Amino acid sequence: MKTVAFLSALLLAAQLASAQTRLVVQTGHDGPAECIAYDSAHGLVFTGGADGSVRGWNPETGELVRVLQVSHLPVRMIATSPTRSQITVFISDNIGIYKIEVWDWRSKSLLFTYSLSEAPLFLTYSPAGSYVVYGVTEWNGIVFLDSQTGRLLPYFSSGFGIVGSAIISSSERSVMTYRPSGKIDYWSIDSGALKESLPTLANLTAISYTPNYLYMIGTDGSQLAVVSLLSGATVASAPLPGIAYTAVDPKTDDIVCYSNGPNGTPELSLWSFSSNALYRISGALTAPDRAITDLVFANGRLYASLASGEIYADKPFEEGTTFGSATLLPVDDVGLSGRTMLLTTTDEFLLFGSEFFSLGDASRSNELSYSLLGNPFHARTGVTSLSGGRFALWRKDSPPGTIALYGPADFSTVPINLASGIVDVTPFGSLLAALDANGKCSLLDPETGASLFSYTAFGTRALVSASDNHLIAGLARGAPFNTALLQINTSTGETVPVPSADRIVFDLAYDAQGHSLYALGVQGEGGNLRTVLSLHDVATLSGGTPLLTVRGTDLGATMAIDPASGDLYTTLGYQGVRRITPGGFPEAYTQFQRTDHIPRKLAIENNWIVTLNSDSSLSVWNKKTGKWVLDFYVFKNWSWLAILPSERFYASAGALRYLRAYEGTSTTPESVTPYQLGS
Repeated sequence: MKTVAFLSALLLAAQLASAQTRLVVQTGHDGPAECIAYDSAHGLVFTGGADGSVRGWNPETGELVRVLQVSHLPVRMIATSPTRSQITVFISDNIGIYKIEVWDWRSKSLLFTYSLSEAPLFLTYSPAGSYVVYGVTEWNGIVFLDSQTGRLLPYFSSGFGIVGSAIISSSERSVMTYRPSGKIDYWSIDSGALKESLPTLANLTAISYTPNYLYMIGTDGSQLAVVSLLSGATVASAPLPGIAYTAVDPKTDDIVCYSNGPNGTPELSLWSFSSNALYRISGALTAPDRAITDLVFANGRLYASLASGEIYADKPFEEGTTFGSATLLPVDDVGLSGRTMLLTTTDEFLLFGSEFFSLGDASRSNELSYSLLGNPFHARTGVTSLSGGRFALWRKDSPPGTIALYGPADFSTVPINLASGIVDVTPFGSLLAALDANGKCSLLDPETGASLFSYTAFGTRALVSASDNHLIAGLARGAPFNTALLQINTSTGETVPVPSADRIVFDLAYDAQGHSLYALGVQGEGGNLRTVLSLHDVATLSGGTPLLTVRGTDLGATMAIDPASGDLYTTLGYQGVRRITPGGFPEAYTQFQRTDHIPRKLAIENNWIVTLNSDSSLSVWNKKTGKWVLDFYVFKNWSWLAILPSERFYASAGALRYLRAYEGTSTTPESVTPYQLGS
């Protein structure tokens, strides 16, 4: 083990000098950036990610200015209000959930949600920001929503077919629609009357417009086409197959295309449109080495969202740059025991020691130690918290199955021989119950590694100790057991099915005080799947009572029992942390304070709830009040940062490069005030 730092601090401290200061951790999307839009009113580039976050960037500096966690589902489209600090996002799993949401990104407040039956063909604001407008493949192909209330406005309710793109006039009284059937139509919004209809090129996609709205740019699959919006005529074209996106420089009217070249290589090409002709400008742009998912032109520069999660910026005839990379260290698991928090990565185990974790009163905490312990598995590693500052560490998923014990002053590998990767490890008295990928449940002596009992039930996903001689297994329903729960007697080997409506159970928790078993499982059929937290009485082996139901499959949800109170805490539903008191009455549910992260793995110690979030950050709450206490970040350079609600922060050496401070509503970065540990 090597100690990287030993630092002193008060974990509850004064605010920064200004009450309006915002601290923003500089890290990009955790996964692909799906879409991009330019907010001309505020000078920001917004990206929407597969991680469900929206991020606002200063395009001149590449610094992150705003973060908004709008969903756990991918953000597929984004539009910015021309007059307000608002964005409209289209969120979808591309299976059964399709919805539009409007957010105020400054106050981080959701204004409204509007459900759809399919993905929109386009999404935009009207020029004064009064309407959110989108197109669908239905008889009434254009839909108007009030941008503040979400009220469906009664325009064009009679319907006139599919609309692939639309432009609202500056007065917001007229609209131009392009129909893929090959029509450009001009309509009165108030009356719905058709003013003019022009035949034009059919089946255009990747549509954009010149700033004066005289021309429409698009592709029919084989060519780049420029269409006059006054006559419908194709005034210029050039062969260019495989176009995915187009954008127009608002200053020069030059056109950028992102397409696949003859050998399948992605290409960026720049085209000049003048005198009703298209001219390709050779060597002006270079495509990035990562796939582009969307693009915009702003202030003479092209910005593209990338499948890597970053943003590519390129000015014609200049070298392109990339910004917005993910800077957080990927963390596999977290555990809390005594005064120690342990994080696992494929390369190192990170150990944070502080009285903050072991005391119920954070004001008595005045130190934090940070150490690294090399990961001998060199693989994803799970953590099971034991008592007295001890942990069981296990090679996750990949064979061979390996377990090590840590704490508080030693590290040792348990001499076991499991050919398959380990799925779960849980305490069983003084023993460890290990579950491997083949469904084999083994009781292991942690000192000798000897297997004292084993039982195999294929499809087993979770284990929990229910008494001195009983395990409960959560598994996939199927022969020979027509249930997803199984009670295993570790003395006799006898197995008893526990009634369950679940098709599969993937997490279990047992309350020894109330003899209550909690199960997280999936129920339903086909497109009607739901994830259900159920309560079972182990003494009577009764069927489960649903306590919390979420649409769809949330297989990353977890739960944990507080041994002091018997309260259950869960992350089911992507809505943060919820507490359910014994008995599980809905009126007793407590929703913890929301943050800009999606909690997944739960750990409990004394007065604190710690979660490992989907983006590898960590969050801490007061378990009694549900109040958020701090967010914790570990970066790829092994530095770390803790931020409190007061905007006070603590940082190790090397972490300040990942932090920016902003004053009030300004988006101009200010110097970060160094309220570090010991200040």
